[in-house]
Formats: sequence, structure tokens, C-alpha cells
Amino acid sequence: DVKAKSYFGLKAGFNAIKLSEHDDKSLSFGFQIGSTLTIPMSKRFSFQPEVLLQLVNYSDKYVNTYSNGTITQESKTKSTLLLFPLNFKYAISKKVDVDLGPTVGLLLDRNEKIIETQNIDGVITVYEFTPQGNPYFTPKENKLALAVNLGTNYNFTEKVYLGFRYSLFISQFQNIDNTLDNSLFAFSLGYNFK
Repeated sequence: DVKAKSYFGLKAGFNAIKLSEHDDKSLSFGFQIGSTLTIPMSKRFSFQPEVLLQLVNYSDKYVNTYSNGTITQESKTKSTLLLFPLNFKYAISKKVDVDLGPTVGLLLDRNEKIIETQNIDGVITVYEFTPQGNPYFTPKENKLALAVNLGTNYNFTEKVYLGFRYSLFISQFQNIDNTLDNSLFAFSLGYNFK
């Protein structure tokens, strides 16, 4: 029995992250792209480190109503994350496998824009500003985060698969407002160079 060789792969898809510091508990959507390395350890077990670039967009809107009009404030946030999942994969069958392992995450960039629309006494005024650099608005950011992954893949062929992964963050990227809560859902399509 010849030992199976390691092989590289590519994957891309979309993701959703639950944000904790907002009353509506909304999901923030984005996409991911990255590469995998599968290292077979036995017939059914393998170790699969990955490098994933994840882009996440989130918008939040508040409307305050007064006797003479309204003030609407919309916040738009874009985050760029670099994730390093280190999963152990178990093949249940040729078609289905499951993976489990930790992820180390790095926050590369975060940009926030706030648009305020005032409609007072029929006069509409729009203000746009970024809270970066203002210590009152800007949260202290943690650049690193840790997560635990649980996922499954359906193999259409030996090379093409569809994957779903849930990641539970056990530490957060930011500790005030807009924190990444403990849930990341990712759907991806992958190709292995076997």
C-alpha cells in the first residue's frame, strides 16, 4: 500500500459573521478565497492547513424621529481578515468528510464610514465622516483572534467539493462595538490538484 501524497487545493465562497454589539444581532456578509494543503496521515485521516483571505461588509442604520423631522445615521464597515485554519479531516466515505481544528485569525484592515442624513423642517442635509483617528469613536482593536472550526465537505468528484464550516471565535478582534461575535458561517467551492 503506497502512502498517499500531499496535494494543494484552492477554495472560494461566501461567509456570514454574527456581530455581537448590535441590538438586531444581524449577520454581516462577505466572501473568502484561499488555498489548502492536504497531508494524508492514514487512509481516512488527513491534516489540512489553510490560508484564507476573508472580506466582510456590514451596514447598520438608526433612525431618530423628532417633532420637526428625522435624523438617520448609517454605519458601513469593511473588514479584511487573514485566517489560518489548522484542521484534521476524517473521511466518512468517498463523498463525505468532516473537519475539526483551530483557526488563528489576523485583522488586516478595518474601515468605517458614517453617513448622517438630517431631514429637519423639510431641509435635508447629509454629512459623511470616518471615525478612524477619533478616540471617542474608534474602538481599541485586537489584531489577533482564535477560533475552533467544525465543517463538512461533499465531494462531487475526487477533485471538486462543496464545503460548509462553522467557526466559534473564542477571542474577539475588537473589544468595544462592532466586535466579531462568536459565529462565522462559511460556504465554499473547492478544487484539489490531485
